[in-house]
Amino acid sequence: MNAWLSLDFVAKRYGTLPSMVLKEGDSLDLKIANLAVQYENYLTKKASDKAQGKIGSDLTQEEMQGMLDRVKARANK
Repeated sequence: MNAWLSLDFVAKRYGTLPSMVLKEGDSLDLKIANLAVQYENYLTKKASDKAQGKIGSDLTQEEMQGMLDRVKARANK
C-alpha cells in the first residue's frame, strides 16, 4: 500500500498520472520528491518560528555553551 501512496505523492507533486510515474519514473524520483517536501517543511517551520518570535534552535543553553568552549579551546591550541 505504501508504494501506491508514494506513486500518488510523486504524481501529484509533478502534475502527472500515477501510471506515467510507474512507467517512466524510478526510485530517484521518489527520493528527490521526498527530500523536496522535507525542505519545504523546514522552510515553513523556520518562517513560522520567526513569525512567532522564536529565535535559534532546539539546543539548550548548556549545549551551546559547550560548543563555544570547544571552539575557544581549539583556537587557544
